[in-house]
This record gives sequence, C-alpha cells and structure tokens, in this order.
Amino acid sequence: MSCREDLEVELNFLGFLLLENRLKPDTAQVILGLKKAGLRSVMVTGDNIQTAISVARECGIVGMTEDVQIVTADQTKMTWAWTADMTQEDRKMLSRELAKGRPDDKIHLAVSGLSFENIRKFHPEGLKKVGRVGKFRLN
Repeated sequence: MSCREDLEVELNFLGFLLLENRLKPDTAQVILGLKKAGLRSVMVTGDNIQTAISVARECGIVGMTEDVQIVTADQTKMTWAWTADMTQEDRKMLSRELAKGRPDDKIHLAVSGLSFENIRKFHPEGLKKVGRVGKFRLN
C-alpha cells in the first residue's frame, strides 16, 4: 500500500474546496506580443503539473491544439509521456522528430522540480535532451 492509501481509510466526505487563481486580464495579450516579437515564454511554477499545463494553455504559452510531454524522472529511470490531447499519428511524428534531435515548435515539456533535479543528478544525457527540446542551453 502507498502512503496515500494508508492515510485515506475510514474517511467521511464533507464536501469540496475549490481554489481558483485567475490570470490577470492582460496576460494572454502580453504572451502573444512576446511570441510576435520572436521571444519564447517559459513558465516556472510550484503548481501541480496538470494545473501548470492548463494555465499555459489559457495564457497562450501552449496552444490549444499543441501537446505537451510530461517528463518524469527518479533515480533509476526517466520517462516522457504525451498528454491525452494529441492524435496517435501526431505523437508518432513528433516522437520521430525528438529522436532525430530536431524538435518541432509544437513540442512543449512539463517537468516538475523534483523530476528536473533527478534528471540533473542521475540522467545527464536526459538533461541534454530536455535542453535540446526546450531550446535552451543548459551548459
């Protein structure tokens, strides 16, 4: 059993608590202006990775028809998993581009802080790949 399963026993449901942090009204326009100027926006947040992807879509960092690869890593392995928004054919094409080291502009990465630290410590070859796909230098 996981820790969560150990903790979530004999609980009584009392209700939901919803928290919402809305974007500022001009955020999407600013991001669009940066894109038009040829500048790439990168989001760094402490939010849950799915929340971060949703916010990135809402403000225009990630297009609504573009997909994201969630990169996770522990001490032993590093995995890349597509989110559910993309067709199988598009995934295959983008995976081929990744393998060739020529990522398409429509490839976006989402990496948690813990996974990034594990990549840095235990998967230096993966760090180079993340940097290549993310189009920034890490050395």
